Amino acid sequence: MMHLNKNEGSEEILKTEMDYERPRPQKDVPCGRRTGILVLLGTVAMVISMIILFVICGDLVKRVTKVENLHVNKSSDPVTNEKRLSDIERLMNNLNSSLILLTSKQDEDLRRLEERLLNSLNELKAQINTKLSSAADKPVSNCKTGWTLYNNSCYQFSSYKLNWMQARDYCEKQGASLLKLDGSDEEWEFVTHTIAEVPHWIGLTEKTTGQWRWTDDTPFTNVKLWHEGQPDDWKHHGKGEGGEDCAHIWRSGKLNDIHCNTKYNFICKTEPESN
Repeated sequence: MMHLNKNEGSEEILKTEMDYERPRPQKDVPCGRRTGILVLLGTVAMVISMIILFVICGDLVKRVTKVENLHVNKSSDPVTNEKRLSDIERLMNNLNSSLILLTSKQDEDLRRLEERLLNSLNELKAQINTKLSSAADKPVSNCKTGWTLYNNSCYQFSSYKLNWMQARDYCEKQGASLLKLDGSDEEWEFVTHTIAEVPHWIGLTEKTTGQWRWTDDTPFTNVKLWHEGQPDDWKHHGKGEGGEDCAHIWRSGKLNDIHCNTKYNFICKTEPESN
């Protein structure tokens, strides 16, 4: 048993408890990563095309400059001029071929880029359609008003206090049970984060069998959830006969045993309703 002051008893602990608003689970944001990949793919392809374009254009500029130099440095010698004319004609032919190659290369790059983007978009569209079709085939799961849906289960975090037996009976009347943890770290983090350090009853007791069991009579095995030194079955609680036979989540975020007549908030859990 954990105590702020043993002489003052558990009732003074209850007077210092405060209720907290509970955060709601956030929804996921889909498809962002896929869109980023498509944008990156398009950007890389455009950069490669620009580099190729600059290289070819640089070569063309050099050839044009050489043609101009041949024209400016013409000689009075007919043989020399004829040779230069032949060189100019050859350079012009090469220039024309380079221009044709440049246009063809640019068209090919653009065609390949368009094809890649189209394939990626079609693939993304198919994935989205598959997910939408799969979601449409599944029944929609809902929780009753005032309950929280998490990982295909509905949880009710009470805003008022009852003793352990009253909390158990209330949950059963709601078609639920006082919380039984499934053993996953994810559920434990969700529950402890939601109650925000306010003590809550869960469906764990040793009152009837002398062994810690859930309300469905299955044994409790996850002993790492107990606070250090617990359970201690403290007898000086001033709550009546018996020791501490019921478990709750303490402010530390771990389990503690306490007398079942103590009044705490509580957590109910049930399966969602399907439409």
